[in-house]
Amino acid sequence: ADRMLVLAYDSLTEYAWCGLSNLRTITTDVMRPFDPDRSGTIFSEGAAAMVLERPDAAATALGWVSGAATNNNAFHMTAPPKEAAGSKRVMEDALANSGLSTADLTHVCAHAASTHANDETGAGALRNLFGERLPQISVAAHKSQLGHLLGAAGLAEAVVTVQAMRLGVIPPTINHAKNDPVCEPIDCIPGQARVKS
Repeated sequence: ADRMLVLAYDSLTEYAWCGLSNLRTITTDVMRPFDPDRSGTIFSEGAAAMVLERPDAAATALGWVSGAATNNNAFHMTAPPKEAAGSKRVMEDALANSGLSTADLTHVCAHAASTHANDETGAGALRNLFGERLPQISVAAHKSQLGHLLGAAGLAEAVVTVQAMRLGVIPPTINHAKNDPVCEPIDCIPGQARVKS
């Protein structure tokens, strides 16, 4: 196909909510990605859509899918391994598939689920991937505003990221008061949007 409409949505039924509650990752107040006072995630409902076209069919491209990769930590249902090896590997594979290197990147959209295990592992993977360059990389945590979508999470955050790139404004991580030392040196754009070209 030269052109495809990609749609994703999440609707939280009572059945789904019971299962999600059993994960014991839901906060009692707000999401605080990368903050030491974070206490969990908030699952949410929503939908996103995007049109994907072949490069030669696109009239006006808003962005490009340069590469992709998939992987699985195969460690635990909700807790990634602390070494972040699986997360780092899938990012490296996506970069290799795209023909890009870490030197080509200035911004990352993180999973940032606001749980201790996820944010610590995500930060560890980014430290391992970018090394000394990490403090210069902006790291978006859109779930602080969108909540934790499930099947629609990747597509919804891709839409936000494309819009941020188009407009040169990255939405902030809300509810973030301070950086958790174990997540340093993540620059998660706390408090207010940032202009970045």
